[in-house]
Amino acid sequence: MTRPSVLCATDFTAASEEAVRVAVDEALRRDANLDLVHVWYPVDPVAADISSVGLPVCNTDTPVELRAVLDRIAVSLPPDRVQRFLEVGIASEKIVAKAKELGSVVLVVGTHARGPFMRWFVGSVVSEVLRHSPCPVLVCRTPPQAIQQEDGKQAERGIRSSELH
Repeated sequence: MTRPSVLCATDFTAASEEAVRVAVDEALRRDANLDLVHVWYPVDPVAADISSVGLPVCNTDTPVELRAVLDRIAVSLPPDRVQRFLEVGIASEKIVAKAKELGSVVLVVGTHARGPFMRWFVGSVVSEVLRHSPCPVLVCRTPPQAIQQEDGKQAERGIRSSELH
């Protein structure tokens, strides 16, 4: 008998760290496997200049770099119960498709909850996942202290928070 799947989407932010923690708990509670997915949306480096107007930009890291980050996510489950997927495309579509493909019993996502204007203007991956998911969705908010730490780290690197969300 195969174990059910708990799918957890990650974008490597504090919100995702909380989602991974909750997903591990869900996998243990349900005696399920944990499937982690990160969706990469490639962008032309010239197009990334749009960030100067405060809009989110797509990740310019390479798939090899992203795969290494995905593989470094610490999970307190036996290795044979964890799969990691790097998908290419529109995040909400790929996350929902992966949940369908795996027959996931629950999908865990993190949210930054940064404000209604950016959610309206840019759209929300979480909103689209909630609308189209084939299974229940557990949405985890970023702990407030993690938001402050993340904003501090981004400020040190000269990154505006709007570039990530």
